[in-house]
Amino acid sequence: MARMSWKAALLTFLLMGFGCKSADEKLDDLHRSTDDRGRLDLGIYDAGLLVHEGFATLIEAEQLSLGQLGRAIHDCALILDGNEFGLCRADAVSALTHLATRFPLVASAQPLEVHPTLNQHALGQVELLDTAARLLNTPGLIGALQDADKVVAARALRELRTLTKQDFGMAPGRWNEWWLANAAQQMRQCVSDSQEPLRNLARLRFTSLAQARSVLGYLAARSSATDVAELRAQCAPTIAALARQVLVLGLQKALSDKDPAVRWEAYRGIGVVQDPCLAASLNSCWAQENSSEGRVRLLQATACFPSKISLATHLLALGEDDRAVMLTAHAGLQRMTGEDGVAEERWWLQWYERRGKNLWP
Repeated sequence: MARMSWKAALLTFLLMGFGCKSADEKLDDLHRSTDDRGRLDLGIYDAGLLVHEGFATLIEAEQLSLGQLGRAIHDCALILDGNEFGLCRADAVSALTHLATRFPLVASAQPLEVHPTLNQHALGQVELLDTAARLLNTPGLIGALQDADKVVAARALRELRTLTKQDFGMAPGRWNEWWLANAAQQMRQCVSDSQEPLRNLARLRFTSLAQARSVLGYLAARSSATDVAELRAQCAPTIAALARQVLVLGLQKALSDKDPAVRWEAYRGIGVVQDPCLAASLNSCWAQENSSEGRVRLLQATACFPSKISLATHLLALGEDDRAVMLTAHAGLQRMTGEDGVAEERWWLQWYERRGKNLWP
C-alpha cells in the first residue's frame, strides 16, 4: 500500500509539473517527443507521456493562434502517419477531430488543382516563399557580425552582401542604419512576393498525407516565426486550406489502419466532420470490421452520406445476428430514407424493391 501511495504521489507531482507549462511548451514537448517519421523518440524520457500531454493540451485549449493550429495539425498528422503505437495514432485522430470542430476548418469553395508534377510544383512555391522572406533575416545577420566565432561572422557578412546588394563591412552600426531606413520597404516587398506562391499552394490538391502535412508544417512555422502582421494575415487562408486537406487525408489514412481503435476513431471523426470527400472512403470498410463495436461505428459514419452504396451496406447489416449492429443499421436506414419502417430485414427489402432502388442514381 505504501509503495502504491508513493507511485501515486510521484505521478501527481509529474502531472502538476506538466500543468505549469504553457501551451507552446506542451506543443514543443509533443514535437520533440517524436522523430521526423512520427515515432516516439526513445532518447527522451517518458516520450509517450509527453505525447499524451500534448494531445490533452490541444483538446483543452480555449484558443490557438493560426500558427499553433497549423503546427498542431501537422504534428497530429505526423504521428498518425508513422507512430508505432496504435494508442498514439488513435489519440492523434481524436485530436484532429477535436481541432476541426473547435476551430472550424472550412473546405475550399473552389475546385482544387490536380497538378501533374505536384511535388516539384509545391517545392517550387516553397522556395519562392523562402526567397521572399530572406531579407527579413537581416537583423539577425547584423547581430551575427559580432559573433565570437569568426567563421559565423564572415558567413553573416557574405549573406548580408548577397541579400542587400550593400557592403558596410563588419560595422554593425552602418548596417543597422541601412536596415532602419529600408526595413518598411523590404517588408512590403516580402509581403508582395509571397502572395502568388501562397495562393498557388492553397489551390493544390495533395494526394498524400505526407505531402500536405509537410507544406502545412512549413507554413505554420513561417507564420509563427514572423512578427510582420501582414505576412501572418497573408498566410492565414493557405494554412486553413491545407489544414482542412490534412484533416481529410488523415481520416482517410486512419480508415485502413491495422489497429481497430484507430479505425474506430476515424469513423467517429468522419461522422463529426461529414466531409463529402470522405464518403467513398467508407465503401470498402465493412469487410475489415468483424467486431460489433467496429461495425456499429462504421454504420453510424456511413449513415451521414446517403447513397446507393451506403443503403446497401445498411441493408446487409440489417440481416446481422448481432442486435447492436442490426439496430444501428435500422436507425441508419430511417435516417437516410425518412421511412418509419420496422426493424425487420424483410420489410426493408420489400421497401427497397418498391422505392429504395430508385432513390439515388
